[in-house]
Parts: sequence; C-alpha cells; structure tokens
Amino acid sequence: MLFCAEISDYKIVYNVLKSISFKDFAIIRPMEQGLKVTLEEMKCTETSAYLPCNLFTVYKLNSDEEIKFKISLKTFTEILNIYGDDGNPSLKLSYKSVGSTLNLLIGHPDENITVDCEIRTMNVEDFNDIGLAEECNLNKVVEDVDAYMGRTENSGNVDEVLKKLDSQHAKYKFMEYNLLSKKKRLQTQVPELKRSLTTIEKLEQQKEEFEAQFLLSDQVFAKALVPPTENVCLWLGANVMLEYTLEDAKGLLSKNIEAASKNLGYVEHDLDFLRDQFTTTEVNMARVFNWDVKRRQAAKAASGK
Repeated sequence: MLFCAEISDYKIVYNVLKSISFKDFAIIRPMEQGLKVTLEEMKCTETSAYLPCNLFTVYKLNSDEEIKFKISLKTFTEILNIYGDDGNPSLKLSYKSVGSTLNLLIGHPDENITVDCEIRTMNVEDFNDIGLAEECNLNKVVEDVDAYMGRTENSGNVDEVLKKLDSQHAKYKFMEYNLLSKKKRLQTQVPELKRSLTTIEKLEQQKEEFEAQFLLSDQVFAKALVPPTENVCLWLGANVMLEYTLEDAKGLLSKNIEAASKNLGYVEHDLDFLRDQFTTTEVNMARVFNWDVKRRQAAKAASGK
C-alpha cells in the first residue's frame, strides 16, 4: 500500500475540491505534509488545493519516491457527494501501487451504510517546466507570401487567411489578459506570504507576552497583547482555516512562497513569448494584406491593357 488516509467527516474535503472543480482532471500528490490536488490552468501555471495531514485521523505514506497520479475530479467530487448533505460521512482513501485504482470507502454513521468505489488513475506527464511556447503553435514571419498563400489550406483566399490570423491574434490577447491577471495575483500573493512568514518567525523568537497592532479596517488598528504560542491558524482558501504548529506553518509558507515565485517566473516568460507572437502575427497580417493589394493592382493593370 503506497498511500492510505482516513477522515471521520470529509465535508471539508468535498467543499475544498468542489471549489476548484472547474477542470475535468486533477493531479493527486500524497506528500508527508499532506495531500496536494493540482489543476493545470496553462502549461506554465497551476491551481492547487492543499489538505494537510493533520486534517486526517489516519495518514500514511509507504514510499520514498514521489507519488502522483491523475484522476477525474468530476468523478471524485460526485462520489464524495453520494449522500448529499445528509449526516457526517467518513472516508477512507487507499492507493496500492503505481497504476492501480484509487479506492474510496465511504461510510454513513447514522444509516450504517458503506459504499466502496474505485476511480481509475492515469499517469502524469510533468508540466512544471513546460512553457506556453511548447503549448501553442509557434508563429513565424512569412518571408515568401506567394508560397504561403499557395498552400493547400490557404488556396489564395485572402479573406480566410486574414480571418484566421485575426482569430489567432485575438486568442493571444485573451491569453495575455489571463496571464496578466495571474501575474497581478501572484505579485500580491508573494508579499503577503512573506509577511505571514515574518510573523511566524517573530512568534517563534518571542518567548514572552508582547503588544501588537491588528488591522481592523482601512487605516484603523487595534492594540492587543499576544501571549507566547506554539500554534497558529492559516487561511487555506475556500473559507477553510486550519491550525498548525509554528514549525509546520513556517514550512508550508516557505513552500508556497517558492511555488508562487516560480510560477511568477513562468508567467513572465510566457508574456514575453506572447509579445513576440503579437508582433509576428501583425507583421504577417500586414504582408498578406499588402500582397493582396499588389495582386489586385496588377490584375487591374492587366485588364486595362
């Protein structure tokens, strides 16, 4: 058995997964710190939900190598919702070996019902280091317009070629908008994570009660005395907050900072790629348009003789 986990009431797991289920498939990564569920947004970025190991009553890993597999997220969430809002069902997850199914044992304590399900798993192709350039068709500047327009797929139809290029340009614009939104979010996220990490480090060093200021609203702060503590609560998203030890919280925040910084680098790289594609596509549109103008002028001159 490579991985197994049990939780007495999995509603929080269902709510977290449901909140990110806008893609058909997800990559499951059981790690020592917890269960990571990743959705691929683009080849350079990802959306992840993290379920810490202390959320489970039982959490066991029996492999020194990385465990990861792809499943249908829609199927997973539908199975978890088999009882609807009725009761507080329990869940047992098990993954025996590479390529095996993910087994789910769902129990309803009030009705004494147990459901045994299996979800087919798929191999995962690592996409962490693949950029948008590998996902999109690379546009090249058209040097010989006559040869380009003579291709079978173009057949000299200028309107269709310009329409296709314009559609491609619009697609790149849409990608740029999404990447700029992602960049803005990451640029906000990284400083927030670093501030949280600094706070954790301060709490680690502080062995006596100290005074701190808390932000209540814009420009409004309140003073409070903070006693020494060994635990903190972190927002994980999807209205989920979990308690961690200072050491675990520090490790989680450090990993999140590293991942966010890495993704920000991927976004910057892909934005540069898109800018090149904008220029190339616009040049090609201009060359095809000018080629058509010259062709019409030549045809008009020939017919006038």
